[in-house]
Amino acid sequence: MSRKSKILLTGATGFLGSHLLSGLIDNDYEVIILKRSFDPVWKIKDLQTRIKSYDLDKSDLEDVFKENKIDIIIHLATDYGKDSKSKVNRVISTNIEFPARLMELAVNYEIKFFVNTHTASPSTYLFYSATKNAFLEIAGFYAANHNLSFVNMVIEYMYGERDDDIKFIPAIINKIFKGEEIKASGGEQERDFIYVGDVVNAYLLLLKKTDNIKDDFTEFNIGTGDVMSFRTFIEKIEKSIEKKAIVSWGAVPYRKNELFYSKADISHINQVLGWSPEVSLEQGLLNTVGWYRNQQEDNSQ
Repeated sequence: MSRKSKILLTGATGFLGSHLLSGLIDNDYEVIILKRSFDPVWKIKDLQTRIKSYDLDKSDLEDVFKENKIDIIIHLATDYGKDSKSKVNRVISTNIEFPARLMELAVNYEIKFFVNTHTASPSTYLFYSATKNAFLEIAGFYAANHNLSFVNMVIEYMYGERDDDIKFIPAIINKIFKGEEIKASGGEQERDFIYVGDVVNAYLLLLKKTDNIKDDFTEFNIGTGDVMSFRTFIEKIEKSIEKKAIVSWGAVPYRKNELFYSKADISHINQVLGWSPEVSLEQGLLNTVGWYRNQQEDNSQ
């Protein structure tokens, strides 16, 4: 796909979205983002003058397609189902109905490429992951019956700068800085921890090599190909911060269907796109911890 292609990006105000938006702009793509008028935009504050933006709670979604010749849709927006009394309806709307509507419009407006962002966790793990997997059935239908290439980017446990404080890794880092107790499960779960910068590079490489995608439905696993327990990962964070964490292991029970092991097989994305992670865990944590350290210092002033 040539430069200056027009990208429709959802989820741009989020963790991965803000990093990807920056990468797209730096690589000369024209970007249109979909958000809501009440979404916090601090992550993309310095980028807003360089993009076109639509508020979904104030604009009709189809108008976006009528007013712009879109080449590629990159769908990142998601709802994890936290902190809501109407969790079920909201999560279904965001994770199933919204991307299904995007695919319908992609077909109607002859957009040839749809990139989806997916979880590595099974449907039994969280309601969130069940809805994400349910959408894939709809995506498979559209890809099989229309002239539309669907690429599913399955991301393992991502970490990095500018993540939301309520998530596990930022919460851990902030509590270590503050000397606060961390209540955790047993910490035996093993995950494939991948730095956000490497994930962004996978998306950018995909855009440069869309001609390599030959199937209607393609799936790429994005991770390091290695696993580490949460206990060990926290030890790595302690080393990076140079301060011990106060962890109450076992204070939080495991989920009924706890996922104890998840690792990406990156051979396919390496073969098709030539992608592999470049940032070591040590460097990724230095970048991450450094950013949160600056946030702590700014907040204390």
